[in-house]
Amino acid sequence: MLVALDGECFAEPWTQQMWHDELERPFCELWGAFAETGGLAGYCCVWFLAGEAHLLRIATASEFRRRGIGQLLMDKIRQRALQTSCEQVQLEVASRNVAAIGLYQRFGFEVVGRRPGYYRNPNDDAVLMTYELRG
Repeated sequence: MLVALDGECFAEPWTQQMWHDELERPFCELWGAFAETGGLAGYCCVWFLAGEAHLLRIATASEFRRRGIGQLLMDKIRQRALQTSCEQVQLEVASRNVAAIGLYQRFGFEVVGRRPGYYRNPNDDAVLMTYELRG
């Protein structure tokens, strides 16, 4: 379910082995949002490390978009970040992904930098975004 949804949502989906390796990290957490039918409607994968939460992946299945699942997951990230004494949530997003950048800005994230050539398929820069939890 997770690998399939990741493949639907990302140009460079993670393999089952990549997910396994990621989830072996003690600072990595994965949460799913499930439909009433039991299917995976969305998920997020986050690192909580050194006073920061780093959002690695967040996705919603196409048939469940615009139903508040992204907001639910983002609220969970912020809540957990506060519980673990994080001061901010960080993420990278492809510069061409204007819709995602706009969505993150609506969630309160601000653009703080850029990583040229970060993505390879297709080649694109990463926009660095941060959500400050304190102050």
